[in-house]
Amino acid sequence: DWSSDVCSSDLSASPCRTTLTRASLCTAGRLKKSAVSAAAVAGPCPVSAADLSPAGSSATALTATHPQTNSHDKLRNMTGNPLRGEKNSDPDSIPFEAHSVKLQPALPQAACFDTAFHRTQPEMAQRYALPAELTAGGVRRYGFHGLSYEYIAGELPAHLGDRAGGRVIVAHLGNGASLCALRDRRSLATTMGFSTLDGLMMGTRCGSIDPGVLLYLLQEKAYTTQELEDLLYRNSGLLGMSGISSDVRDLLASNAPAAREALDLFCYRVVREIGSLIAALGGLDALVFTAGIGEHASELRAHICKPLEWLGLRSEEHTSELQSRGLI
Repeated sequence: DWSSDVCSSDLSASPCRTTLTRASLCTAGRLKKSAVSAAAVAGPCPVSAADLSPAGSSATALTATHPQTNSHDKLRNMTGNPLRGEKNSDPDSIPFEAHSVKLQPALPQAACFDTAFHRTQPEMAQRYALPAELTAGGVRRYGFHGLSYEYIAGELPAHLGDRAGGRVIVAHLGNGASLCALRDRRSLATTMGFSTLDGLMMGTRCGSIDPGVLLYLLQEKAYTTQELEDLLYRNSGLLGMSGISSDVRDLLASNAPAAREALDLFCYRVVREIGSLIAALGGLDALVFTAGIGEHASELRAHICKPLEWLGLRSEEHTSELQSRGLI
């Protein structure tokens, strides 16, 4: 299932696929060089998507898959956190495995934190321009989708060779969406911050927004904090802007101008943030698309790559040619 709902829980152990630069299709959790579904390559000269040699190009773009466990569906009919004795907690924020602690207290448990991968970032990249006491109290940029990025970082050497340790940007595009800048396969910067609301426009979340808008809604429009939370988490993004759906497939199939406008803004925001991460990295060697939208929505991949042609990046979706060469 590649719909934007795939990553709605943002637990990111998800069954999304991944679009790495220059070749790929990862099946059953393993990237296969022989299965090229789409590619965008950047360099001083045009490079064929079927040409997997690193020679002659300064940056590359691939599509691949990683395994994912979507806990969201399992949680839909569950309420409460048994660890705290609660009966009506929001199931989206409670890992399914937490319930097993009470059900199977003797069963060994392992916690994998989605934010841990980003702790290699420089301190400056993790700070907000807020008073020191707030920073000391934990108000900082944590970043998310770390399990997804860690998996991809581990697979890069098989596909990029020596360039795997170079300047790589990974675009995790699903219902929850973010970008991560990697150098030496470690997180250098990412678009999400203190919460999963920050950064890119998403399925039902607006992404980065002027905090003044929030003050305006609270002070002038008398929004309650619950109404504001519902707006930011559940009624914005692709759904809010289009008024149709948070599912990219629905929007691509729609003739409504609002659907196209929502997709255009989604891509525009990705391009803008890619530019920011390129500046943080000091260049670009590879661009990786991952998650349901990133792997399956070739039209959006092309729409994102087009404005980046000044980098030498171009979309290579010659599927029939690749099939004739036995690469798909």
